[in-house]
Amino acid sequence: MIKKTMQNNKIMKKTIILAILLLIPVLNYAQVAINTDGSAPDASAILDVQSTTQGMLVPRMTASERDGILSPVNGLLVYVTDDNQFYYYDASNSEWLPFGKNDADWKVNGNDMYSMPSGKVGVGTTSPSNKFTVTGVGDIAGTTNASNGGILIEDVQDADSGYKLFLDANELQTVRDGAASDLYLNIFGGGLYINQKKFAFDGEADTNKGILYGGINGNKEPMLKFISDVNDPDGNLLVVSGGGLTVISGGEHASSAIENEVNNNGDYGCNTESVLILADEGREDDKAISMAVYLQSANWDDRKEAINIYGGGAVEIVHRYDAGPNSGDAISDLNIGPRTGKHLELDDNEIHGMDGENAAGLSLNYDGGTLTFFHNSSGTTGQVDINGGGTSYALNLPNSSTAKIGKARATSWATYSDSRLKTNVKNLDQSLQIIHQLRPVRYFQHDSKFVEQGEDKTGNTSLEILSTGTHNYGFIAQELYKVVPEAVYKPENEQLDLWSVDYQMIIPILTAAIKEQQKQIEELKKEIRKIKENK
Repeated sequence: MIKKTMQNNKIMKKTIILAILLLIPVLNYAQVAINTDGSAPDASAILDVQSTTQGMLVPRMTASERDGILSPVNGLLVYVTDDNQFYYYDASNSEWLPFGKNDADWKVNGNDMYSMPSGKVGVGTTSPSNKFTVTGVGDIAGTTNASNGGILIEDVQDADSGYKLFLDANELQTVRDGAASDLYLNIFGGGLYINQKKFAFDGEADTNKGILYGGINGNKEPMLKFISDVNDPDGNLLVVSGGGLTVISGGEHASSAIENEVNNNGDYGCNTESVLILADEGREDDKAISMAVYLQSANWDDRKEAINIYGGGAVEIVHRYDAGPNSGDAISDLNIGPRTGKHLELDDNEIHGMDGENAAGLSLNYDGGTLTFFHNSSGTTGQVDINGGGTSYALNLPNSSTAKIGKARATSWATYSDSRLKTNVKNLDQSLQIIHQLRPVRYFQHDSKFVEQGEDKTGNTSLEILSTGTHNYGFIAQELYKVVPEAVYKPENEQLDLWSVDYQMIIPILTAAIKEQQKQIEELKKEIRKIKENK
C-alpha cells in the first residue's frame, strides 16, 4: 500500500510539472482562443471566441445584485433580468447605463434609418419639450437648392417642379414649378391672427406712421378702397386706412361730403375719427347705419331689425371708462345722446341717466306700459336691490330711516290670499296665550349698513351700526321668533343680513285673540245677569 501511494505521488508531480510547462507559452503569448478547430487567436484580439452553434453568455443578475457589485471597473458588462437589458458601468459618472432599448434607439433598414421612441427626441437639448425639439441655430432643407437656407418643405425633390415652401429669417415664400405662387392660409376655415404692430403689402412698412396701410416706399395710400363706380361722383365709397374707417353713402351730395369730410384730412383715408360714417347731407332722418337679421328663406318684410342709427343721432362707444358722475372728461363704454345734454351712459353692469356731467333721473317706460324683471319660462329668479338693500327678497330696501333711502309708500299693499291656494285650514286656538307671550316695545332703531373689511375691500363683511335712526314701536325679531317663528325672517348669515318681521302675520293672531277675549266677556255678562236676577 505504501509503495503504491508513492507511485501515485510521483505521477501527480509529473502531471503538475507538465501542466506548468504547457501554460508557459500561453502566458507569454497573452492571448486566448476558444474554438473547436484549434486555430490560434487573431493577433488583434486578447480573447478570440469562435462558434457557429453557440453564443457567449455574460453574467446575469437582478438590478439590486448589479448595484451590489463593489467598486465596478469602467466598462464592466452585465445582463439585468429585471428589464432584460445589457448594462455597462460608466465610471466617470458612477452609474450603470443601458444599451439602447428596442423602442428608443435608431435602427437601420437598408438605406433607411428610423427610430420609434416612446418619449421625446431632442437635438441640441437634453430636455426636449415636444415630440421633436431642435435647440440652437440650424438649417433644415430637403435639397441644396434653397436660395437662403432656413427650412424647405416640398412635395417633389426637384428645384423646377412641384410645390415648395421656404422659411428663412423673416421671410415666407411659396413656389410652384420654379415660379412664385399664391400662399393660402386656413382656406378651409378658422381664423388668422397677425400679432404685430404693423402690416404692409406691396411696399415697406413705416414704423413711425399708421398701423395698417399699403402703398410703395412710404406713400400712404389707403390699405383698402372701394368705390362703386369711379365715373359716378355720387357713388358709394368705403376707405380703410391708417386713419380709420370712412364710409360715404351714395346720393346727390356724396361728392361734396367726400370733399369736405375726407379730402381735407388726406387722400381718402386720414380722417380724424376712428370710424367716420356719413349719411347724405340734408337727409339726417335717413339711417346712417342699418343692420337687420333675417330668418332663413325669409322675405324682406319678415326681417328683424337689429341696429338702426340715424344721421341725426349721437352715439359714442369708448373702451374702459367709468360711467356716471365724477368721471371727469371720460365717458362710458357706450354713450347715447349728446354729452352736453341729457344722455344715457352704460359701463360694465351700470346704466346711468346723465345731464351733462351730473346725474339725472332714469325713466323706464315713462309713458306707460309694463316693466318686467326676471320673468322667463325657465323659472330663473332675481332680486331688485334699491339703495343697497341686499338680495334676500325679490324687492329689497336698506335699514335706513331716511325716506328716500329705506322707506316705501303706496296707497295700499295687497297680498295673495286665495282660498284655492290654501289647504289644511284650521281655526286659531289659544290666541290669548300667544298674545300674553309677546312683548311689544318702544325703541330707537339705528340705521345700519354692511361694509367689507380691509383696505382692498376683499375681507369679511361686518354690520356697521350708525348713530342715525328713528323711534319706533314693534317687536324684537329674535324674541318673536321663539313664539311665532313663521312671522320672522331669520338670516342664514348674520354677517350679511338682518332679522326682519312680517307684521301682517300678527294680525290674524290678534283677531283670534280679540274674538276669544270677546267670548269671555260675553260669558261674564251672562254670569252677571244671573247674579242680578237671583237677588
